[in-house]
Amino acid sequence: MMKKLIVCLMIFVLSLGLLYTNATDVSAKTSYVYEYTDKIAVKDGILYLKSFDNGNTSLCKFSVATGKTTVIVSEKNGIVHFLINQSTIYYTTLTQKENYVIYSISINGKNKKKVATGMIEYVDSTYLVYSQCDGTLKNLIYKKNLKTGEVAKIVQCNGYLDYIKKIGDTLYFYKYEPNTLKVKLLSMDIRAKKMSLITTDKAKEEESFYTTSISDVICQNGSLFYQYGTYQGTGHYWYGTLKKINAQGKKATVASNVVDERIFHDNTNIYYQKDMELSYVSYHTKTGKKTSFKMTVTEDQFIDIIDSKTYRIDWGKQGSISVDRFASGTNMKKLQKNFIKFSYKKNKTYSYSGTTKKLGNYYVVAIHATDFNDMNYGWRGKDMGTKWFVANQSGKVLGSF
Repeated sequence: MMKKLIVCLMIFVLSLGLLYTNATDVSAKTSYVYEYTDKIAVKDGILYLKSFDNGNTSLCKFSVATGKTTVIVSEKNGIVHFLINQSTIYYTTLTQKENYVIYSISINGKNKKKVATGMIEYVDSTYLVYSQCDGTLKNLIYKKNLKTGEVAKIVQCNGYLDYIKKIGDTLYFYKYEPNTLKVKLLSMDIRAKKMSLITTDKAKEEESFYTTSISDVICQNGSLFYQYGTYQGTGHYWYGTLKKINAQGKKATVASNVVDERIFHDNTNIYYQKDMELSYVSYHTKTGKKTSFKMTVTEDQFIDIIDSKTYRIDWGKQGSISVDRFASGTNMKKLQKNFIKFSYKKNKTYSYSGTTKKLGNYYVVAIHATDFNDMNYGWRGKDMGTKWFVANQSGKVLGSF
């Protein structure tokens, strides 16, 4: 949800910027592959969005076989969100009247068709789920049968309503009511035409200025875990509460002030960070036992927990980037140094950051550069772009985009 909101805001900001910029100053050659935009792994590569300063967005495919990138489709008003089912891509763009519209296109860039009006949320071989908002917090969720063309209105409500994820045959949504500060977790079988309420929580009065959302949900050892919270401050930091509903329907709080909106987990444990410190907790989802542990990092390193393995990226070395990995829930046990390593030439005047992600059968390592010396961009600095390196399951780098 937050990813789509950020993309929408960025497209709006870029559009405003064009109104106050001479056409000769705008160059479509300046492009960015932002960390928060969609990236999806396919059998032979990675699909991603490339955004340009003039508001254009290209949906691209990086080939792991050739190391080259091809453009599947470009939209002059941007692409907010995309999904793929088999060899067909579904994506949302904006019309000139700033309405969302959903198109389908084959992965080879052919057979572009308009499918619906709204924001795409979920798609499979039979169903397309999408949302609409009239600008007054009146939200609607529709489901379209792609085989018959039948469209069913699932729900209409006042407040924020958004899709979270699919687990098995169940789609999960959340609804936030600003007037009551209540946030509700909802579910719907993919074949059904009605949502069911799972549980309701209430945000704190001091958080009423922010929009509360449910960021993630997982099923583990017969229990349902979900996290709700708010993004706060100029740094857009997440403040979350992790909760559990067991098979008997009993609800309990697992942790408060969780700093990452994702629920990191393997088949047994959930891992979370406490209060912006490098102190972590391993929570056993069956017994409820909590084990605290710390991980050592420097200012040139960052930790990413991906299932049963944790990845520590290091961009502080001259001429190279490395990613170590070790057992999750430990301080470097079963350490495999330089699991991923590649050459990288840094600009001495820039500051860098990095992260490691898993997309399907591939790892992607993002290296982001920022110029804090240009005072025209304030304390956030000038975004100098992000380079994405793709590696296979053995850690071998296959190319970059």
